[in-house]
Amino acid sequence: MVTAINEGLFADWNESQTEDPVAKVQVGDRIVRVGDTTGSALEILKAIQEVSGTFQLSLVRPAPELFDDEGQKKDGSCHWRFSN
Repeated sequence: MVTAINEGLFADWNESQTEDPVAKVQVGDRIVRVGDTTGSALEILKAIQEVSGTFQLSLVRPAPELFDDEGQKKDGSCHWRFSN
């Protein structure tokens, strides 16, 4: 999980994303693939530490928290109702 955006790769990437702010890496994003490596957090960390040159990262972002008109946090489960 991305816990901070400091100087370096992510900060440089974020500065280049002026057209699409959603494409910026955010705290809370999860790295799920580095190059061809997927797996546990330890496997991902090892791949990040060993990578060099050009590579790809795949990230996922949790859904945002939902709030009602009064600013109260909503139970997100209400958005996943299915019926026949």
